[in-house]
Amino acid sequence: LVKEEKANIKISSPDLGDLVYPLILKGTPIQVQKSLPTIHTFLGSEKIETFRFIHYLKKPIDYTVKIEKYSESLPNPIDFIPESAVIKVQPADPLKGVEITGTIKYEPYNIFETKAILKVSSPEGGEYTWVLTGQCSPPQPQVLLLFYI
Repeated sequence: LVKEEKANIKISSPDLGDLVYPLILKGTPIQVQKSLPTIHTFLGSEKIETFRFIHYLKKPIDYTVKIEKYSESLPNPIDFIPESAVIKVQPADPLKGVEITGTIKYEPYNIFETKAILKVSSPEGGEYTWVLTGQCSPPQPQVLLLFYI
């Protein structure tokens, strides 16, 4: 959990008596930012990519899924679309955790490389982030049309 708790620890010794020490326990957010593999597709098509993270809480929780700008100088990322805005997670064993999967769709609108940040977050479960990179190539023929004259 991402929070701070205060507690005391008591050590007893026959020679020294009881010693009490204050403890401050801090659960901090994950600071690692992962990258998903570059998603390659053609203009006019789409591709689905799966992301994974480990959930450790002993209670059910909802994670919010958002796509954000990679940097302020770039336009709003419209090429990446989360398949679901919320991921509902069941309770987990706090020592082992449970692997959670989600999907995003990459549907490019221009022929160039696109970057964005995928954020999956919950007030109690923390925040997980990934760098998304999409590479779009020129369109490919979808069907063969025969014309007889």
